[in-house]
Amino acid sequence: MRASMSGRFNDDDSETERYNTVEVAKRVKIKLKDLEKILPADIKMTTIFDTSQDIIDSLTRLSLQYIWDCFSSIGSLVFLRQFLRV
Repeated sequence: MRASMSGRFNDDDSETERYNTVEVAKRVKIKLKDLEKILPADIKMTTIFDTSQDIIDSLTRLSLQYIWDCFSSIGSLVFLRQFLRV
């Protein structure tokens, strides 16, 4: 039995929607902003722990590293091509 984002429980896994951490964090932040409008002015809500930003930062670094690796590989092949000419 699994809980879906709507709070309902499903016995069938094919009907259960799958979400990743970043999507869930974005939805929660939106709901918290809506909730803050309803709450009294003396109640403040803050985010204590948010792993979604760590995931976004890691993916950004990974994509930049991939681009750097591609350029360095192409540069190495161009350099080594000089020595492989017959």
